[in-house]
Amino acid sequence: LAMGASPGTGLFVHEPRQSKSRYSKEPAKEEASAHKSMAEQEEEKINGRLVEILERKCAKLRSRAEQEEKSRKAMQQELEELRPQFEELQQEVTQLRAAHEKLAEDRHEALRRNGELANIQQQCGLAQ
Repeated sequence: LAMGASPGTGLFVHEPRQSKSRYSKEPAKEEASAHKSMAEQEEEKINGRLVEILERKCAKLRSRAEQEEKSRKAMQQELEELRPQFEELQQEVTQLRAAHEKLAEDRHEALRRNGELANIQQQCGLAQ
């Protein structure tokens, strides 16, 4: 062994003496326990206040979450009510686009036929 065991760490360990002389700078045990109990009381008082504050904050957050949930449900219901109208309008837009394309085709065909008619009239005019 390089080092021997430290005193007071073996099988017969006991707590050091607590007796203080009357000239000691540390307060007596009774005073320490009185201060400790006052400190504990103050700590409990502060902890109680903190718990109250946190409970109020939690209640506010819970209330806000409930309001947001109600608002979300109302908006979701409104969306469901508007969905059929949206689908109907979407179909109407599709039909109007198809009609617009058909109209463009018809105009193109009318211009082509008008040109053919003009050619035929011109040929008839020359033939007379």
